[in-house]
Amino acid sequence: MLRLRRKPKISDPWSYESPLITIGQDDGFTVGNAYENIAIFGGVGSGKTSGSAYHLSLAMLQAGFGGLVLTAKQGEAQRWRRLAELAGRGQDLIVVADNGEQQFNFLDYQFELQGRSGAAIENLVVTLDALMQVAERATGMKPGRGQESFWEQGIRKYARAVISLVVFATEGITVAHMLEVMRSVPRSLAQAQDAKWQKQSLVCKLIAIARNRLVDESSRHDLEQVESFFLYEFPAIAERTRSVFEAGLFGILDLLSRGTLHWLFGRGTTVTPADCLAGKILVIDLPVATRQAIGLIAQTLFKLSFQQMSQQRPAGEDRPLFLMADEFQELVTVHDFRFASVSRESKVVNCFITQSIASLYSALGADESGKAAVDAILGLASLKVFHSNACPITNQWASELIGRRRTRLFSSSMNLEPRNPFSLFEPEQKYTTGMNESFEYAVMPHHFTRLQKGGPPHMQTEAILFGGGRRWHGSGETYIKTTFNQGF
Repeated sequence: MLRLRRKPKISDPWSYESPLITIGQDDGFTVGNAYENIAIFGGVGSGKTSGSAYHLSLAMLQAGFGGLVLTAKQGEAQRWRRLAELAGRGQDLIVVADNGEQQFNFLDYQFELQGRSGAAIENLVVTLDALMQVAERATGMKPGRGQESFWEQGIRKYARAVISLVVFATEGITVAHMLEVMRSVPRSLAQAQDAKWQKQSLVCKLIAIARNRLVDESSRHDLEQVESFFLYEFPAIAERTRSVFEAGLFGILDLLSRGTLHWLFGRGTTVTPADCLAGKILVIDLPVATRQAIGLIAQTLFKLSFQQMSQQRPAGEDRPLFLMADEFQELVTVHDFRFASVSRESKVVNCFITQSIASLYSALGADESGKAAVDAILGLASLKVFHSNACPITNQWASELIGRRRTRLFSSSMNLEPRNPFSLFEPEQKYTTGMNESFEYAVMPHHFTRLQKGGPPHMQTEAILFGGGRRWHGSGETYIKTTFNQGF
């Protein structure tokens, strides 16, 4: 049975050794363990959100963590309001919705983090690339991109040139600025070299302004690359190829320039991911289930900005942070692997909650590259929690993860010799024995289908926990079966 340890004995509740929760009677799960990432699996109604995820969330809130909560289901924001109140953290909760109360200009924020630098430009390129991925997935255009191809590289190069030109030539960057540049690029080499076109072209005007503004050698070199791209390389690309590059970037910028996304991200700033360093809990109340592409883009924007902020947190900012993503299959991108691989140093707990591995494969693409991306992300989760599940792919994967052990099977048989009617003795009995050795799963796949789900009357849910690199005291193995009392 899981028990919460509400008052850690260690004086510093944020030290790596400080316990968050206790599994069974004496298996502690510490802050340091949580930094090594958590993945929770469970089918519909298994109790994963109200069981293991509930206790982990409440423990982190009680310990004073700040964090970002992404939502896929309706009602998730209300659930976190109740959690925050229960933990005495109601005043720290900030709910971001489309009611106009909160705004986040992610473009300005990126340059506040890193200044007007090449690193900030590259982070924006990565952000737009991720937004294009999830927009494609939400609209059903593609199942996801497991690896970069010619098209992805081309779109990113185009985005890098557009962003760089605006940054080099203007005081601020907006989506409207980028769209204006895109509408004014030359369509052929002849047009790019035409003096009349150059005189009227916004691209040429911005290049001239940037030449006068930039003084350091590095920026002037980057500007030369941008100029070469717009006046020579891009106009020489075949029209069909060029149109694909433009359509990819224009599509996401157009979405960001209107409606809910413009209202949230295109105006001022009242909240940023850096607020989490002061102990705030940001809940993005734009559920993917009801807001679909708009919700997915908004959640991804906050997630990427949070990840970038965490990796650049100022020295001395020791507060632990968490990134909570329920129904992770709706929110996953290939960029999550890069962050999860280094987030321990940033003191961030990644908690990925999903129904099945099959759903993650579907999100990032069922080809080998998509599966490799999913396996890479899940491989970084030191603690894996398996609730009741009817997905054979997930259950087989869990059994393989836990591993096999040597099993000895003994057999015996008895044979009676045929009775001789002329014999005075009973027929002789012959015994044979044997032993076979095999390696069987320590936990068979079908065991995951038999775990207790939550709900009345007991309001408890079972799970099997696997901890990479540790042996649980309660089982002596790398896995342990436990029961969680359900919260909400």
